[in-house]
Amino acid sequence: MLAVALAGCAQWTHAPGHGAKSTKEALRLTAVNGQMCTNGTCDLEGPLGTLQFSNVRALGFNNRRVETAFDVAYAKVTASCQGPTKDAAFTCSLTAPNEPPRTLTVPLGCLSAFIETDGPAKVRWTLRTDVVVLAGRQFPGREISLMDENGALAWSDSPNAYQINVFPLRSQPLSATQTVALAILRSFVDIDGHPPECITPS
Repeated sequence: MLAVALAGCAQWTHAPGHGAKSTKEALRLTAVNGQMCTNGTCDLEGPLGTLQFSNVRALGFNNRRVETAFDVAYAKVTASCQGPTKDAAFTCSLTAPNEPPRTLTVPLGCLSAFIETDGPAKVRWTLRTDVVVLAGRQFPGREISLMDENGALAWSDSPNAYQINVFPLRSQPLSATQTVALAILRSFVDIDGHPPECITPS
């Protein structure tokens, strides 16, 4: 990963796979026409249809978000998410036809997330964000990589509230479940207000 100094007082470390994305074509998820995207949960148009958010709840004060919840639906994949919980900043239950149920967990710090199938034969994917270090604290930025045990499957960034650019880094396209997982973590980070669980000492 590459660390870059920003404005003399901050450091930025790219998410895994950043260097490889320059040779790949982006899959773009763009906001549905006519929506004002200010809170990180605008519906997005993707190659398999509309990725929809519903039941969005974000509670906080003084720019501190103390509770987050939303549901997601895309190409017959559904997710129900909320946090914080006792042991994590955010968790989601994901279901999809002909796939085992999965749980997405964002641990404290919010620099990663783990997606595991339920049951004894677990299959794990990992999401890793970029890392911004400022004034002795670290927190996620706007890049997210999807990884398996062999490395990065995809790298993504959100240049603005209206778009997610996803660069698949292998020959196979991302599944609808993997696309939903990327969108969940991006939205959790982008919703207005900063969860205290996501800002930790560097």
